[in-house]
Parts: sequence; structure tokens; C-alpha cells
Amino acid sequence: MQQTENIHNRIMWREKVFQYIVKNPGNFDSIKQSLRAIVPSKKKLSTAIDDLMRDKRIIIKNREIRVNGDKILDGRYFKNGKKQYVLAGNKLERYDFNPKAELGFIKNGQKVKVAISIYENRFEPIIVEKIQGNLSSDLDLTDKDSDENDIFEHVIGRVMKSDHDNLIFIPNDRRKFKQNIVITNDKKTQGAFQDKICKLRILSNERSDQPAYGFIEQILGEAGNPVQEYDIIALSHGAQMNWDDATVAEEINKAPLEVNPANYNLVSEGEDFSQDVDGKESIVDLRGLNFTTTDPADCKDMDDAIYSTFDKKGNLEVYTAVANVSKYIALTSEIGKRYLKASFTQYAPNKAYNILPPQYSTNICSLNPNVDRLALVIKTTIDSKSGLPKHSEIFDALICSKEKYSYEEAQKIVDGNQTLKLDVLREKVIKGEELSKDEQVVMNYHASKILDKGFKKRNMIKFDSQGEYEVKFNKDMSDIVDIVSSEHIDYHQVIENFMITANEATAQYALKHGIPNIYRVHDKPNEDKLAQAEEFFQFLNIPFDGDLSPTGLQKILQTVEGTSMQKAVNEFLIRMQSKAQYSISPNPKEKGYISQHSKKKGTKKAKNKEFSDAINALDQ
Repeated sequence: MQQTENIHNRIMWREKVFQYIVKNPGNFDSIKQSLRAIVPSKKKLSTAIDDLMRDKRIIIKNREIRVNGDKILDGRYFKNGKKQYVLAGNKLERYDFNPKAELGFIKNGQKVKVAISIYENRFEPIIVEKIQGNLSSDLDLTDKDSDENDIFEHVIGRVMKSDHDNLIFIPNDRRKFKQNIVITNDKKTQGAFQDKICKLRILSNERSDQPAYGFIEQILGEAGNPVQEYDIIALSHGAQMNWDDATVAEEINKAPLEVNPANYNLVSEGEDFSQDVDGKESIVDLRGLNFTTTDPADCKDMDDAIYSTFDKKGNLEVYTAVANVSKYIALTSEIGKRYLKASFTQYAPNKAYNILPPQYSTNICSLNPNVDRLALVIKTTIDSKSGLPKHSEIFDALICSKEKYSYEEAQKIVDGNQTLKLDVLREKVIKGEELSKDEQVVMNYHASKILDKGFKKRNMIKFDSQGEYEVKFNKDMSDIVDIVSSEHIDYHQVIENFMITANEATAQYALKHGIPNIYRVHDKPNEDKLAQAEEFFQFLNIPFDGDLSPTGLQKILQTVEGTSMQKAVNEFLIRMQSKAQYSISPNPKEKGYISQHSKKKGTKKAKNKEFSDAINALDQ
């Protein structure tokens, strides 16, 4: 209880100091006595200034103290009857306030510069200056989702009881907050937050000598409820949660329902498609190829399709088509901006948090069967004997998927055609005979086996993915009813091998042509993991020479294949891998940018001296 009261007082003194500096920037020595009159002791004033400088809300330079310009927001003043307020920052929240007399008359709609102070769970905007100019030409009252200019960060977490009389806020993001966050809401209201998932506004960031603290603004759900927990995890990671606002709705209404081939200059494979003709974009017409999609049975957005065949020389040719979203959505549109920000669809056991509205993801941007669709196609020619890639091509194309299969359906076709050998299919293809739908499914299966052979020759690691689990929900998907071991289906590997081949081809193309790209890379296991591996394999009496390279891992996996230790060793080796990271370089050692730590290193000494001088001045 005493800790919470102390924090309330600390916030109060800090904000009073901030408000005074906003209105009275100038020589630090000149305003020092006025600041001491606001805060009851030198120590508390030092702490207030300490907090403000650490949060970069004020700057002291050459004995001049002022508010950090980065914390001054563009806003507008409005008056509605007797009520006055401002809209400030990208999020355009409404902050009720009383304008200061020294500013003089402020017009309704006036553009202003605003500093935001916060105390007792409410915001107080302080207008720093009026900005002259047209008051209505660029007026925008649309709420935005961006928090880029938000001074006080939002954090999501759970409120739990720490003892019989106190609640704590446990943040989701433990990378930034190592300690639990102190809740500053009034003690009488805190009970409503217990065992809830909440949104908290940070008032002061965590430091080595104290936890962060803030006040709870919103209850988001019940802690422990699986469906709500999934939503909160997705929200915490920036998932797109809904598409309900008016701007998006207007764009959705303009979504095309079908592809019109007449809008494009269609060329055959092998012809030049680099030039537009009569103002029409040239794309390759692949509608004659037997592309098919294979996904989970309940999937509604088919974003990739595959096809395989042989060329006249007997080389394997594998095609992977990916829905070309950029043909339908302008990246400068509201949907496009959210698409770029989200980067990829996130999946929970009971739902997907898609980066596109369903009107796009399940229709025009889905490779649905028996309709024309625009796609980016990656074609790789493979040596049929070795499984090694020879060369690849990437092109815009028009395709028409011939069938939508579930993994179970595709596997059933393969199992029912075990006598249909690859040589028979190759001979039929080379003769120019078209494969039936079932034969194409089996052909893709054999193609995957050839790709697998090439992966092994290159010592690519293949972990055993069997033994995974599936979460079962009730009919309305509101609660978990069971967790069961998922059935292993060989056809999963078919889609995976095609996608790996396509990903390699696009990465190589990007590197060769200097195209900016994002790579998913793993660093080598560190020394701690190597020590764990030595202890683990010694205990199991498995030979281990300290080699955790792909070649070394393949040797270990081959040693335990078919034994009772296979599953345990497989899972252990997966955990030995360094965490994957996304990088603009395929080399995990290359970050491609100067780290923030390195940037700050050179100025740290100067900033420490500046801060020390400011605090020492208070005691003079």
C-alpha cells in the first residue's frame, strides 16, 4: 500500500515539474527556485528530473532546460458548446482541457503544438504554441491505429494477486519488462481487474533499481480463457484483429470478383514477357497446366498451388504458384498498409489472423479451383537422378487450379495408386499424353521424393515432425475440449518440399540481382548449447564429436533412426538450434544496419555528464 502511495506522489511531482517546464523553458538556474517551490524536497525534485530525462521528455543543454521537441505533438483545438478539447498525435485521442489565458484567442479548428502531461489516470494537453495556416484544408478526424507518437506506451498483460492485499500486472512481453509492473489505479477500483487480461498505460519505464509502473485503461478478457488468450497473444504481436472501419469497408467494396484475361497480354511459356503490349502487362498463360492446391480440409484461403512434369530431356520440372496479392491491392491503400505492417498471417488452433480481409483472402487472392487467378510462379528444373536443382525461373502468370485437395484426400489417392510408378508417368508425359487428376497427384508425390533426394545430398537437416498435437474445440470454437496426437500424413512433405525449392529459388534470385529481401536465418548453436549436447549424448551413450553442423546432425539422426531414442534425440536437436531470426542478409552474423546499442555508445558519456551536471545543480 505504501509503495503505491509513494508512486502516486512521484508521478504527481514529476508531472508538475514537466508542466512548469513546458510553460517556462529557459535558464535552469533561473527557474530552480520555482521548481523547488513545486516539489517539497531537493531529493524529490532530483528524482522528478531524473524520471523526465530518462524518459527523454525534457532536455538540459548549456544550462537551458526545455521539453524534448520529439514529445511535442501536432494537434488541433476544438470547441463544442462550452466543452473544449484538442486532438493530438497520430491516434488523435480527445483530451479535455482548459486553454491557458496567455495563449490568447484560439480559433475553432486551430492547428497547435501540444505537450501531453498525465496524472491521476487522465491526460492533460498543454498547448505550447498556435500554428498559423489554413484551418480546414488538411483537417482529419479519422482515428488511426498507429502508436508511433504515443508518449505513454500501452502494454498488454494479466492482473494477478501477489498476496492477500496486492495485485500485480504481469506483462506479456518479458523481453522488455523483466519485472512485474506496479499498478497505480486507485486501490478501490483495482479489484475489478483481478484475473483479467488488461491493457495498461506505462507511466515510467523499468529501470535496474525499480519496476515500471502504470495505470490500467481497459479490460480485454478473462485470464485463462483459451480463445481470449489467443486473441490477446495475436494482438500483442501486431496481428490484424478486424476490418470494420469505414475506410477499409470502402476499399473492400471495390475488390474485384474475378480476373479478366482481356486486361493482359498473354504469352506462352518461353516467349518474351518483359515488354508491355498496347498498354497491357505481359504475363505467362499457364492455364493449361494441371495446378492443384493441397491444404487442411477446413482451409478457405488457398495461397499456393503446385504442378510437376518432365521436359524432353527427362529433367524434372516443378512449378510453385503463389497468389499475387500485389496485382489486386495497392500497397499505398489502407488495406495495403496494414498488409505490409502485419507481414504474414498468424495462426492459432481455432482461427487465423489474416493480413487481408476475407473478401480478398478467400476470393480473388485465393487460388480457388476452376477460376482464373494471377500468380507469381517459380519454376525449377531438377536433375531427375540426383535431385539437385539446375536452374530456376520466376514470372508473373495466369493459372487455373484444377482441383482443391485436403491432405487426407491427396494421401488417399497416393495410397490407392501404389503400383503407379514414376517411370510410367515419365513415359506418358514425354509422349505428350495428359495425366489424369489422380495421376498428377501421384506425379507430385514422386517429384517430392526426387527433391528429397537432392536435399539429402546437400546435407539439409530433416527433423522428424511426427508426434505433433492438435487442439480440439467445441462446435462454436469457444473452448478447448481435447488435445490429441495429430495423424502423420506423408503428403504434408510434398507441399513442404515444393515450397522449400521455391523459397531457395527466390532467395538466390534476390541475391543475384541485388533485390532487397528478408531471410529467415539461424546462427550456429552457442557454447552453452554445445555443452548441453555433450552431456545429453554422453548420458545416452551416443557417439558425439561436438559437430552440430548440418552434416553432424544428419549423422546423429541416422545413428538413432528406427530406435527407441529417435523421438527424444529429434526433439533435443530441434531445441539445440539457435532461434530463427529475420534478417536482410542471409548471413546471420550480418545485421545490415548499425545496432541501436552501437549508435548510442558514442554519446553515452556525454549524456551521463549532462545529466550529472543537472542533478548537481539542484544541490548547489
